[in-house]
Amino acid sequence: MINNWKIIPLFFLLLSFAAYSEQQGFTLENCHVDGVREQVKCGKLLVPENYSKPDGEQISINFVVLPAIDNSDNKTPLMFLAGGPGQAAAELASSLRHVFREVRKTRDLILVDQRGTGLSHPLQCEEAAEQNVYTVTPEEFSAQEIKDCIANFTGDLSQYNSENAIRDFDAVRAVLGHQQLNIYGGSYGTRAGLVYMRMFPDSLRSVVLDSVGPIEVPIGLFGQSSARSFNLLLENCQQEVSCQQAYPELEQEFHSLVTRLAKAPAEK
Repeated sequence: MINNWKIIPLFFLLLSFAAYSEQQGFTLENCHVDGVREQVKCGKLLVPENYSKPDGEQISINFVVLPAIDNSDNKTPLMFLAGGPGQAAAELASSLRHVFREVRKTRDLILVDQRGTGLSHPLQCEEAAEQNVYTVTPEEFSAQEIKDCIANFTGDLSQYNSENAIRDFDAVRAVLGHQQLNIYGGSYGTRAGLVYMRMFPDSLRSVVLDSVGPIEVPIGLFGQSSARSFNLLLENCQQEVSCQQAYPELEQEFHSLVTRLAKAPAEK
């Protein structure tokens, strides 16, 4: 026999959660995503574009939940923080279900498209949407093309930053009813993880940062970072006796090679 006094509080809790969900523009439904045969859950959550203006413009945050195979213990889920910045986590569902297959045996995997990516109010040029982002280089776009693209974006672009993205992630955590998360971040995702730790430490049970991108180091200046590393290599080689003896003209040879290739590019 079930005691009514146990049912009543649960009933009101479910009613409160439903009202909160409806008010916040929250939806969660069974769905299928590319590359995943089994049924998963797709969600949308309306959040303020500018958190200092909660009654202002709202944007929709898209996320996918890959349910745990055995959820009987209701363990703390894992949220994957994508890289870039620019990757949409939900689009990686097919590959991540394999990467985290051991985790998914007992824990949900939550994939949130960071604001400005995927289906979370995407900020993407029409031409770029038809191209492979992993083969496109910035040099392929003129300054005017970039300006024209930005002019077509809607909303306040200053609000698409790491801090607001983390506020979105934590809002997803809350609306799904989780007190805490385990988070895993790689590349820019490590930066997002560091920001999450600073802003909402009580929301996190554990954190994995795969190849940390420190907050003080600009992400995206890959060419400048590579050039600095190479210049340090040249400098250190001249200070190391064995390297200097083996490659006495390393810097000159490098510049000669660059000059030759500029005049006559190598072909396959």
